[in-house]
Amino acid sequence: MRFIHHRAADIREYVENNGLCVVKWSSDGKSPLEIATPSAIDGMLEQSHSLWGLALPYFMSVSETIETEQVTLAEAVAGVEAATASAVKFLLVAYQDDGIISVSGTMLPFQTSAERAEWWRP
Repeated sequence: MRFIHHRAADIREYVENNGLCVVKWSSDGKSPLEIATPSAIDGMLEQSHSLWGLALPYFMSVSETIETEQVTLAEAVAGVEAATASAVKFLLVAYQDDGIISVSGTMLPFQTSAERAEWWRP
């Protein structure tokens, strides 16, 4: 499931309230992970305002535990969308024309007020 968000607060609050881990990964899967704080979600949204068609070199993986398997953005999207509802895991990607794309295997509470973005491709 893919959604576009123009506010980071709902996502950040969901992450904070559920004690989730935020990890930054390079989009090409070649750089080591970087542990991030929920406030990095606000930073991603801010950066998306000036991308003008370009992409950030990273995406964020959010889950209940820190995952260390290094994958590309495309591999991460395929894995998350195929996941079951047994564990909370989703991805956040800066949208090149302003906003954040969230990708998940099931509908999450912060996605209910967002617009569907099935048109987006990694």
